[in-house]
Amino acid sequence: MVFSRSSALYTNGFTNQVIVQGSLWSNPLPHTAAIDLPSGQLDISGGSLPSNLTFSVWLGSNNTLLKLPGSPSNSLSGSINPKTGLLTIAFGNETGKATTAGLGAMLQNATNAGGFFLGKFNAGAILLQP
Repeated sequence: MVFSRSSALYTNGFTNQVIVQGSLWSNPLPHTAAIDLPSGQLDISGGSLPSNLTFSVWLGSNNTLLKLPGSPSNSLSGSINPKTGLLTIAFGNETGKATTAGLGAMLQNATNAGGFFLGKFNAGAILLQP
């Protein structure tokens, strides 16, 4: 699908072709994880990070992401809103406390999520997958 709209800044509009993926959302039962993720990978890249971060994580029954052993020493917290599927994370760019926040959308039927965070000079990507 090609979208095109003229403006003073983008006189030729936008002609990028982008693949879009979506998923229906079903609220999980109380005290039940929104997705079955006993072990997953959270990749954080770009956004002026000195290097990419790859965390091993699991999703608890309260829909909170928890770091598994072997993950980077960087701080990490995250959760999935069980009513909307919104992924929220906060992580440390170095070994200190969490200083950067990111948002994403959970694709319940694909058991993965994608999103973004804003770095000092540009945006970065967040990918959660089994």
